[in-house]
Amino acid sequence: MATALMAATAYLTPGTASAEPPSPTQTLLDRMKKEQPKLSNAPNRPTMPARPKRSTFWSLGGQIVGPVSTVMRQPAGRSIFVRGTDNGVHHRFSTNDKWGPWENLGGQISSAVAVDSYFDSEKLDLAARGTDGYVWFKAHAAGGPWEKVGDLSIQGAPVIRHFANGDAIIFARGTDNAVWIIAQYERQWQVWGSLGGTVTSDIDVGWTSKVGSGVFARGTGNQLMHFPLFAPEPAWVSLGQTLASAPSVSVPHASPPSFANAENRIDVVARGTDNTVRYRPFVDTAWRPWMSIGGDTRGQPVVYPREIFYFEVAFLALGPSTNLLLRTYRPDNNQLSAWEDLGGKTTARPTPQIFLTGNPAGLSGEIYVRGTDGAVWATFA
Repeated sequence: MATALMAATAYLTPGTASAEPPSPTQTLLDRMKKEQPKLSNAPNRPTMPARPKRSTFWSLGGQIVGPVSTVMRQPAGRSIFVRGTDNGVHHRFSTNDKWGPWENLGGQISSAVAVDSYFDSEKLDLAARGTDGYVWFKAHAAGGPWEKVGDLSIQGAPVIRHFANGDAIIFARGTDNAVWIIAQYERQWQVWGSLGGTVTSDIDVGWTSKVGSGVFARGTGNQLMHFPLFAPEPAWVSLGQTLASAPSVSVPHASPPSFANAENRIDVVARGTDNTVRYRPFVDTAWRPWMSIGGDTRGQPVVYPREIFYFEVAFLALGPSTNLLLRTYRPDNNQLSAWEDLGGKTTARPTPQIFLTGNPAGLSGEIYVRGTDGAVWATFA
């Protein structure tokens, strides 16, 4: 690992024809320092109508396996992507709160669908673990076919992000339990490179140029492990705790201008071994101490930003009866709300989708879950 992350020799060694080239991993890490990442959930997200207070769940149909993946799209639209019971990728699109029919996008996958939308040119890429164990990719908005990305066998779901020029970068947990990365150069895939580490969960990626951003996963000692991609000399570090789930990461960089202070933070949550939600934020330039959000939860909790009049961090988790639980935290006054039981019967990790609301100005959204009937259900976030 140390060799893989060393910069290439800048001069020729006597008696050799050329200098040793940098490793694929080092080449990609150097590129990250030079090129700005394209922020997922970009600030020019669509503006949706103001929504009524959350009251109940409604069904969006389908028969799915695992969690829902979702992105906002222009103009005033959103898409959900799921793995169907046939292992194909299925898609449903909504414009101005009017949902179209389910669309079969093909493929044969064995993980959740990874999506990352960037809105300046309305492009949308998908990635997933195929039934053959490899990563498969589809340039969905461009109408491209499914294509295998290299020959790396992976575990769990990959994560996809983008550089500012539109090139995609994929992160995955290999069968060796190391984290691997691969990126496009002018939309052509390069080769896989290893970030090393030994992780025991799915990964999540906070994709900004902040020092606190990077790759997050549970390590072999059940602690939270972090690889800061944009640090001068990135290496795996432990952020502590004893976790019973994969982490979930939120980077609320899409805040309205009145909530600009929210852009200086990264929020990470996971379930502790006592089934409570454990939370650690990165604010400005440093990690803050761990906080217990409490609760009696199951599975993997999720964190996301909510901003109506003021910024708050929202936590979603499954309760012991597979009911959906919500709690919020206001960093400005250090206040935690009580846990709110949203009801429902969910069988996979919940997925929030946040969008700008018209009145009052702020961020609101919807939460998507897999119900006990195998269908997609939604409620207001």
